[in-house]
Amino acid sequence: MAAPSPAPEKVEIRISPATADVNANAICHFTVDPPGIDVHWAIKPEIGTIDQNGVYQSPPKITIPQTVIVTATATSSRQSAIAAIDLTDAPVRILWLASYGIGVGVLLAAGILAGWNSLYQTPGPPLVVINPPVITLDPNKDERFTFTANILGDDKPAVTWSTEGGGEIDSNGVFKQNLDKTDKIDKVLKITAKSTSDPKRTGTAVVHLVSGKHLEINPMATSVFPSQQLLFRTANAPAKWSVSRSDIASISPDGVFTAGSVGRSPAVVQVTAWGEKPHEQAAVAVVITPAYGSSEFNHWPIMVFVMMCGALGSMVYYASSFVGYVGNRTFRSSWFWFYISRPFVGGALAVIFFFILGSGMIGGANTTDLMKIGMISALVGLF
Repeated sequence: MAAPSPAPEKVEIRISPATADVNANAICHFTVDPPGIDVHWAIKPEIGTIDQNGVYQSPPKITIPQTVIVTATATSSRQSAIAAIDLTDAPVRILWLASYGIGVGVLLAAGILAGWNSLYQTPGPPLVVINPPVITLDPNKDERFTFTANILGDDKPAVTWSTEGGGEIDSNGVFKQNLDKTDKIDKVLKITAKSTSDPKRTGTAVVHLVSGKHLEINPMATSVFPSQQLLFRTANAPAKWSVSRSDIASISPDGVFTAGSVGRSPAVVQVTAWGEKPHEQAAVAVVITPAYGSSEFNHWPIMVFVMMCGALGSMVYYASSFVGYVGNRTFRSSWFWFYISRPFVGGALAVIFFFILGSGMIGGANTTDLMKIGMISALVGLF
């Protein structure tokens, strides 16, 4: 009796490559290891085709990414091995994302340039403001009067004083007229305050010397915010009132001053009181200061500017990451919506961080400097 023949040895087979990313209308060739084994090839689901030589042909169009399982079954031992095909629409997604990135980048750049042109104000030259700018004094009395000088836009407020037409003034701004006392004097003197840091910057005040008259305004020097009201008085004589800039301020017949709205830079308005005589005048310089504490939140274009800078920063990250993956041929279309959302995420994060700075949670932050706002917003969107 013959001995039974041994059972055929089972050989483990593998498919190479085990995984493959395949684009639309592309070919991928699979092989089995060890070679020379007769296998039957099949795919599931049946998207595309595979022949019995292991050559897979992808469909001409891929609408959504999906996975196709390739099975190789040995005809003798019925052993099988599998591989995965990731059908990807990466080329289409790459084209869409490239167009999207270029379009969004151009729009953001144009928007930021327009916003900068609209919001940015070049700091004006230092302005020397003397208070009072006009006053009427009685030359028949030995009157001394102190003038003050404020230099807007200069950290060094020191000035040098001088007079024209008579009188004398010391380094502290104390003026004294030195005319001979007579019954009738009607004279105009000029006082000049010159900035020590920039001698070209000067401010002037006028002193009317009128016999028997003294006219000055109280309070003497002041700064107000938009919509704030202030009551002015002339204790020495009744007067009529006027303002130098009716577009940003007004004053009632009884001396109630109302500040209007200004831009993002302080504005100076001269309030003048007119007495009975032509040279009987007094004035005070009022500085209207923007309410920086709330202006950035009430001024919606700044919020739009913050969003655009944050989105632009995120688009820098977008471009770096996208080009890197495409250049290395490792881009996966599953990241499509990640890239689509980048400018929105960057803009939202920039606004949140702007609120954090504005609330004072990070001490000492300045949310009024447009250049700093743009820089921080872009960095937040970038990182």
